[in-house]
Amino acid sequence: MCIYAIEEELERVMREVSAGAIAGAARVACETPSPVPARGSPPFETRSDSVGEWKRFVIRVPLWYGDYGGTASVEIRAHRRPHATVVLMAFYDEEGRRSRDAELKKLARALE
Repeated sequence: MCIYAIEEELERVMREVSAGAIAGAARVACETPSPVPARGSPPFETRSDSVGEWKRFVIRVPLWYGDYGGTASVEIRAHRRPHATVVLMAFYDEEGRRSRDAELKKLARALE
């Protein structure tokens, strides 16, 4: 998990972060154990919504590395404070999703 405080406005942060995440996922997403990413429609999922005062963007990407296959998730939550946008970024797999969600909620409440 990472925490950032940056000067840019909330809307710009979310637009740029989500665009970067989608571009990165398009390069590495792979639904089968193949060194070549899937072609055609992207095999990854995205979701944008709000959690309380926080904007949220989640991207779930299927990945294969040798004999390992699974879904990696990146969750970005951002909240505008008077002089900075606070950004929380978490990386997790499906098994860690529930515990990571509880940690993010607790941390977000502390930073509001």
